[in-house]
Amino acid sequence: GALQQHTMALLTSFDDALWVSDFYALRRSSDKPLQIALAQDIGFAVPDTLFTSDATDAKAFIVRHKTTIMKPLVPFLEASGEGLQKSLYATKLSSKKMPNLSGLHQSPVIFQQAIDPAYDVRVSVVGSKAFAARVVYKGDDSSAVRDWRLGHYEGELNIMPDDKFPKDVEQKCIEHVRRLGLNFGAIDLVVDKKGVYWFLENNPNGQWAFVEKETGQPIGKALAELLDQ
Repeated sequence: GALQQHTMALLTSFDDALWVSDFYALRRSSDKPLQIALAQDIGFAVPDTLFTSDATDAKAFIVRHKTTIMKPLVPFLEASGEGLQKSLYATKLSSKKMPNLSGLHQSPVIFQQAIDPAYDVRVSVVGSKAFAARVVYKGDDSSAVRDWRLGHYEGELNIMPDDKFPKDVEQKCIEHVRRLGLNFGAIDLVVDKKGVYWFLENNPNGQWAFVEKETGQPIGKALAELLDQ
C-alpha cells in the first residue's frame, strides 16, 4: 500500500540513517516458525508447536494434549468495510471442545501445547539490555481466551518488575533478538507452576510504553541511548 511505498522511499533515500532495527530484519523476524526454531536452538523451553492448515493433523495434535492454545499467524484482522482492525486472541481448546476446523485449509494456524501458568512475563530487549516485567491477568477461568491483552480492555492487568528473572533466561532473550538481526524485541514468556520460563514469541515492533508506565523501567531511555550512539 501507500504506507509501505513511503517507508521504502525513506529507506532508500536515507541509507545512512540509524533505524532501531533493520527494515528487512523486521520483516524476516516476524515469521513465527523462524522464532520458534531459533528459541529451541538457543535453549529456551518451548511448548510443543504445530503450524498447519491440515484439519486432520490439527485434530490429532489437540487430542494429544490435555489443553491446546490456538493462535493466528497474524495478530490483527482488517474489518471489511469498517476501517478498523480486530484483535485475534489466543484461544484454549481441548478434545472435549474440538473447534470447527473445516475452514483451516484457507489459512494456516498455530497450535501450541498449553502451559499451566503461574504468570506471564514481557521482556523488552533493547540492544544488550533486557527489562523483564511480570504480567498478571486474573481473567475468567471458564473463558476460552488465554491472552493477557484482554486485560487492557477489562482493566484487570497487573504489571510489575520481575525481580527474580533468571540471568540465563535474560541472556537467551538478548541472544534471540540479536540473532534475528534486531536491536529491539518484546518477548512474551509464560512461567509455569514449577518456575520454568517458556518461550512463546518475539514481537519485533512490540509495544513497550505501557510496561514502562506501570513498572518505571527505563525502556524509553535505553531506546534513546541506542539511537544516540
